Amino acid sequence: MSKRRILLKGDTFNRLTFLQDTEPIRSGKRFVRGGLFMCGCGITKPYRIADITSGRTQSCGCYHRERASTHKMSKTRFYKIWQNMKMRCGNPKQKDYKYYGARGIQVCKDWQVFNKFQRDMHLLYLLHAQCHGEEDTTLERINVDKDYTLQNCRWATHKEQQQNKSHGGTN
Repeated sequence: MSKRRILLKGDTFNRLTFLQDTEPIRSGKRFVRGGLFMCGCGITKPYRIADITSGRTQSCGCYHRERASTHKMSKTRFYKIWQNMKMRCGNPKQKDYKYYGARGIQVCKDWQVFNKFQRDMHLLYLLHAQCHGEEDTTLERINVDKDYTLQNCRWATHKEQQQNKSHGGTN
């Protein structure tokens, strides 16, 4: 017989916080110990305590809904710019890798995730595109020998970017 784990009000497991024991919960043909839990998103409901303490249940379902939601930008030029930036720095088979990744140019940790790149650069992209057109809005590193970071990147026209090239290749 396994030991019964004592839970205290406020004990937290992933996104779920224990509030109190409940009446036993039916599990198949038998009843098991249940508890009332509040999820980090605010939803409160009963769960099998064994499912919570084992990690089988980690949230009310909000975690999976968050992960399943998409940015709906995968067909946009902005998204393609982000993808190309990552490919130039991280894929040796990409034709321009020799000018970026092979030279040690990297994409900062935050921008490895599209939503963080979007958070930092999308509004500026839209403003630049409004003035110069989407096709003439390019991502430029201010210092061509440094990484892609918020501090070292801006939106530029093709002409502006041509004036900021390194002598070893394209920017």
